[in-house]
Amino acid sequence: MTLGENIRITRLELSQMIDRYERTVQRITNSLVEKGFIERIGNNRFGYWDVK
Repeated sequence: MTLGENIRITRLELSQMIDRYERTVQRITNSLVEKGFIERIGNNRFGYWDVK
C-alpha cells in the first residue's frame, strides 16, 4: 500500500508499515511537502494527503 492508495493514512500507521520511527516519517513527509510532491488538505484530524 502506498500513500497514493490510502490518502488518509497517519504518520504512525505509515511508520509501522515501513518499520521506521514516527519522527523519521515526519521528517520525510515535511521534506516532501517542501519539495511540492505532497500537500496536506484540511486539518490534522480530518485532513488527507494530496499526492501530486
